[in-house]
Amino acid sequence: MNRLRIHRAGAKLRRAFTLLEVLLALSLASILMASTTFFIFSMAELWGGGSEERVFERHARGVTRFLQNSFQQSLAARDPAMPGRVSLLRTPGQGSFEEPLIAFELMESPGFLVWPDQRLPNVVCYLKLVENEGLFLLWHSRLELGFEEEEPRATLLTPFVTAMAYDYYDFENGLWSHEAMLRTGEDGEYELPTRLRLTFEYDGFSLETVLVLPRQNVSVALF
Repeated sequence: MNRLRIHRAGAKLRRAFTLLEVLLALSLASILMASTTFFIFSMAELWGGGSEERVFERHARGVTRFLQNSFQQSLAARDPAMPGRVSLLRTPGQGSFEEPLIAFELMESPGFLVWPDQRLPNVVCYLKLVENEGLFLLWHSRLELGFEEEEPRATLLTPFVTAMAYDYYDFENGLWSHEAMLRTGEDGEYELPTRLRLTFEYDGFSLETVLVLPRQNVSVALF
């Protein structure tokens, strides 16, 4: 696996941190960066004895809501490499043997993605699950020099995602299939799933969330 260019807004997480300390740090960082919403929690709940299970669930659903909103707000396809608002793309620097990543493009980067000190336009983002580290958002702007050659920088979204799975809908037969890996078609090309499943885990707690991947000219009951 290629080395990620890690770009975190806060200090590096230590194993000794409790869940509440991690989430509180993320929450404070989000408040300071003004436009991030998915890590913001009630301070009264954090300090007033809110259960770890409840805070963990709020975190998982907040991350999921952020990603779903990003998918919905992603730009209409302008690049042949991105045939829909959400696509499967390989990042620059990846070998051809590696699987593509779920990718989307935003008109402007979210408030917690700044480089070096400002939000960037036309930001292409990729979801990357790293074993034992969590779910990362890889990102770079089309206006950056080296966009097509240099690996994107990486920001940790959450350390609690341990697995991603994929749902595919068969429009001809009206059936769903659940896959642990991206599926390939008869032509050998990877196929974009209809839904993405994220598994969050922490200290005996587990939660699965579902995200719908928007497509062009597709209408189907997704839940």
